Amino acid sequence: MLDLLILNLSYVALRLFVASPFIYFLKKYINYYLAVLIFSQISFLYDAIFFYNYFGVPDIDIFNVLYTDIIRTIRVLAAWSLIAWLHKYFTWNISVIIRSEITFTFDYYIFKYFI
Repeated sequence: MLDLLILNLSYVALRLFVASPFIYFLKKYINYYLAVLIFSQISFLYDAIFFYNYFGVPDIDIFNVLYTDIIRTIRVLAAWSLIAWLHKYFTWNISVIIRSEITFTFDYYIFKYFI
């Protein structure tokens, strides 16, 4: 259970210290959802490495990876829509933390059942 807590903390830290500034910066120059889509692919690689190691996946099936990426990209777009909505009521960073905790649970199950 401690390893899951560490995984959660690293997941939230990536969103707060890397994803949030990256998207906040890019949304000045390109469409918000395009910036989210670009970063969703970058973060998928990061999450796949962590979750694949956590669940001890022995070999990688490319079709499962693509399916997981599609499901997760849809989830990412929905999550950043949630941030845009939460940002009306909270600061940007608080919105990212709330969304990160919610989406960690979703990603846990997406990677658990689809890989």
